[in-house]
Amino acid sequence: MTQYDVARARALWLSVGALVAAAGASVALVLLPAYSSAVLPQVSSAGQFAPGQTIVGRSLTLAQANGRWIYWFLALPPALTLLSLALGRTIARVVAVPALAGGLLLFSLVGAASVGLFYLPAAVLSVVAAGFSLSQRTPPGPRRRRQTRGPHRAADTLPEHFAPPRDRAF
Repeated sequence: MTQYDVARARALWLSVGALVAAAGASVALVLLPAYSSAVLPQVSSAGQFAPGQTIVGRSLTLAQANGRWIYWFLALPPALTLLSLALGRTIARVVAVPALAGGLLLFSLVGAASVGLFYLPAAVLSVVAAGFSLSQRTPPGPRRRRQTRGPHRAADTLPEHFAPPRDRAF
């Protein structure tokens, strides 16, 4: 396995890891409660709770609190990583893969106050995968041979002051 193949395999597995991390974060944010609230009972004029009243706790998911448009927002990071994974074997990867990795990193940093930190592992994996995919841009071709034509192709044709001494073994 050449160095180029190793870099491509690492980039592929890191991209798959980024996709799994982004999809897992999106599924967790859709299913798990993100908001909690408490409903306090009425307080009497004396500053005490009425007997028999309790504090009621309630939890909401992102979609319940913000509406269905949040699904589009949460689908963006897995879509970016999937597109990066799909473009990993084309010539467009030179521009697209780092741009998509940067977009995912920007998404996670801008949204850090709400859901962005959930996508930070996927963003880091995607940036590292972009680095591996660009470390070997093209597969190495056949090695170029040294030019063997011309007056200086062998030690016999060199002038005497450039030729190695013949009496010593190297």
